[in-house]
Amino acid sequence: MNKKNFFRKKKGISTLIASVIIIVLVIVAGIGFGLYYMQATAAKPATTSNYDEVTALAFQHWTAIGDANLTATMSQYSSSASLWWYVHGSALNTTTVAYTGSSISTTWGKFFAAAGPTYWTVYNYKVSFPSSSEAVVTATVYYVLGKGTNVHTLYLPYELVYEYQNGKWALNADWWGLPGSPGTVYSGVVMPTSVTTSSTSSSSSSSSSGSYNSY
Repeated sequence: MNKKNFFRKKKGISTLIASVIIIVLVIVAGIGFGLYYMQATAAKPATTSNYDEVTALAFQHWTAIGDANLTATMSQYSSSASLWWYVHGSALNTTTVAYTGSSISTTWGKFFAAAGPTYWTVYNYKVSFPSSSEAVVTATVYYVLGKGTNVHTLYLPYELVYEYQNGKWALNADWWGLPGSPGTVYSGVVMPTSVTTSSTSSSSSSSSSGSYNSY
């Protein structure tokens, strides 16, 4: 082999090795970007920003309910969302099966028809993050329902479960009262400090008149 051919062959081998290295680097970079993209879109760490975002969503949801705004109330639900309803004496109560799909909208429509726009306030507000893609909001919410002489106060232990889906927080479970701590309807406007709770039956101060069974 003459010297000219040797250098030509060596140059060809060097070019091949360089091409292989470039391809490997591109593949590794692609895998790295893919992993970063999956992590960025599938999960979001529990940060102050997440707390603020979930808190804003929770209060927007309660505001929509207080305004009897069906479109706004439905806007946060995921496609697989469930609505559980536990209020003493309510005709809307769930038992073993939650409201899902269009039945969520139907249920809120019935509630808004009976209650109309309401005043509301929140106590004992908390947010926890069981995982980087799940946020659980708990609170005690008071709604003043009805008007004129037919006014009631609904004491409501509330829970909202948000899941991080497709780059945003979506409402996946909505608990209007809890199985072991149902909501209670009281006659008139009741201050939060005067409310007593019961897990099995309505208290002696709760109302038995009007259309409160639709709450």
